[in-house]
Amino acid sequence: MITEVYLDDPTGVRLEALDYITGFEYAKIKNAPGPVRLTLPARFDRSLARLDNIIEIWRGYDPGSLKLDYCGFVRGRVFGDSAGQKYTELYGYSPLDLLRRRIVANAAGSAEAEMTDYADDMIKAIVTDQLGADAAADRDLTSVGGGFTVQADTSDGQSITKGFAYKNVLEICQEICDASAQAGTRVYFDVVPVVSSSVTGMLAFQFRTYTDYRGDDRTWDSDSPLYVGAEWGNFQNGMYGEDYSELKNYVYALGQGEGVVRDIEEAEDATSEGLSIWNRCEGGKDARHIEFGDTDGLTAEAYTYLEEHKAVTSFDGEVVETPSFRYGKDWNFGDGITIAYAGVQKEAMIAKVKVRRDSDGQETITAKLEVLE
Repeated sequence: MITEVYLDDPTGVRLEALDYITGFEYAKIKNAPGPVRLTLPARFDRSLARLDNIIEIWRGYDPGSLKLDYCGFVRGRVFGDSAGQKYTELYGYSPLDLLRRRIVANAAGSAEAEMTDYADDMIKAIVTDQLGADAAADRDLTSVGGGFTVQADTSDGQSITKGFAYKNVLEICQEICDASAQAGTRVYFDVVPVVSSSVTGMLAFQFRTYTDYRGDDRTWDSDSPLYVGAEWGNFQNGMYGEDYSELKNYVYALGQGEGVVRDIEEAEDATSEGLSIWNRCEGGKDARHIEFGDTDGLTAEAYTYLEEHKAVTSFDGEVVETPSFRYGKDWNFGDGITIAYAGVQKEAMIAKVKVRRDSDGQETITAKLEVLE
């Protein structure tokens, strides 16, 4: 494994190659800023430890395979000494932290704070309004550093209606993705560094969305399936559980009206109901906000209720590297995979990757899974 670490100014112009670094740790997390921490020896020039300087971490298995695996802004610094030796720590977060720094600065009822759109297009519109080309001049990042752009709409998520005046931009984007997943389509997002053709050029950033998986589809029926489990030696500390305590599999969506003329639609999860002769679990959903006679609207409310009250499956454990299962070569952050454990096989996604290198140069890589079915 070859690793190269660089420190840039806030525009992305490189200041120094940190080839003498003592250690580092960083994580990549789905739909959330990933943290980073660098430990540097006495020779590091502390005048370079400035707010929003950029950390680049490149990884590869030979000189021609190096890829930018992590990029983040410095948000804190520590100057200290241990046994008489000075050291510096720099820590911060990936570029998705830019969304955490903004709110939807628009009033309720305005076009910028209340939308009906596909989930992926909606979060792009919010980012464009609050950070991008449609933001006020003092909030517009399009000309900061190497520039900030938003990927073109793809209309792949579920249609969502939502209001979000003065809410945090990162949090509302996460909520919209959760709503789309409940309605049947998983949506993910990230702010991705765009490396210029010259290594001395500035870094640009682009806000992007992804559907189904953050990475590649490597599930069992894909063209390149990837399996994780104890029998392959790439899974440890596993735990699988099922909880049907709060299950609802037959629901009545209760619309407008009273008594026998009340507008009611029903929905059923027959597969769940058929798991046991006792397993019909009914629920009622108050949906009086749906216009009288809107059958499709009531039915949608019923199926949303079913989605929100499914049996809870918990599947925990750590994905680990093996000689034939190397991060960045055989698998990557966000890939959809198949997990087999305790006689159960499930579709999952690698939702978090943590990379750590200690002062002895030993690298440890672990990952966490998110079950998707």
